[in-house]
Amino acid sequence: GAVPSYFSLTSGDASVQKDPANSEEQVFMLKRAGTDVQVRATLSGQDFPDATPTGYNGLLRITFRLKAAQNSGRFGMRLCSGDSGLIGLYFDNGALKCNDQDLADYNAGAWYDMEILLDHKTGGYAVYMDGGCLVYQGSYDPGDAALDFALISADGGDGVFYLDDFQVKNIHTDLVPAITQIDNAYVTTAWGNAPALPETVFAGYNTGEKESRNVAWEAVEPEQYAKRGV
Repeated sequence: GAVPSYFSLTSGDASVQKDPANSEEQVFMLKRAGTDVQVRATLSGQDFPDATPTGYNGLLRITFRLKAAQNSGRFGMRLCSGDSGLIGLYFDNGALKCNDQDLADYNAGAWYDMEILLDHKTGGYAVYMDGGCLVYQGSYDPGDAALDFALISADGGDGVFYLDDFQVKNIHTDLVPAITQIDNAYVTTAWGNAPALPETVFAGYNTGEKESRNVAWEAVEPEQYAKRGV
């Protein structure tokens, strides 16, 4: 969609353009061509009705879609509180990274749905890519100030990145937590051998949080793995 009103370009080239693969969809393009690109997203401008918002605290959900036009260069999103950078998520030369940790590979030309769930009171966070959990029980020092902006950048070499559907929302803590989704579990086993089922699965809650939960499986009958392709 269009550039949110709380986005401000501080250096380089960034603008709303049509997605080259879908002429009907507008996306936010960051183009690094010799000069680093930096955009400041003032998070407190998104869903605060107050005249003088103070930023985010408590449970937050940050979501966005990203596509790299190439496997080189680096896209970054750093969540900041005052002058402190707290969590950094990077699409860096073919690898998705959180701070200094390699999480997964990515391919040029593909859209990825990203989600960061964090508790800005306790300093806990989790990172998801296309619904799969890549970081669970991450931690950072939240300090005393609210989470008030994100620095979005393109650097580390020339390249083009497309950003869409960037949202930051408080998760209401007055909800009674209830499981609304359970991730599927997939296992394989040799013909005639009982499968080893996972001890835990990820469960999603109505609060937006996800966590690993112990699971008790029904018995797998021998005839279920007595033939191929089941």
